Amino acid sequence: MTMVRNTAWKDHFTIYETDVQHAPSSARLLYWYGNELMKEKALKQFQYTLKVDNRYPLP
Repeated sequence: MTMVRNTAWKDHFTIYETDVQHAPSSARLLYWYGNELMKEKALKQFQYTLKVDNRYPLP
């Protein structure tokens, strides 16, 4: 089991992403995955949005 899990443990984001696929009803996993999404993806998305239309300020 540990050897299999090592492939998913690239960083916090990938481990939670993998876990949510296996347990999509786990509120705890969804919470932590959401936190990682915010950290890893949200800023990039906001920066892209500003390139498209700079009338929207960052939150």
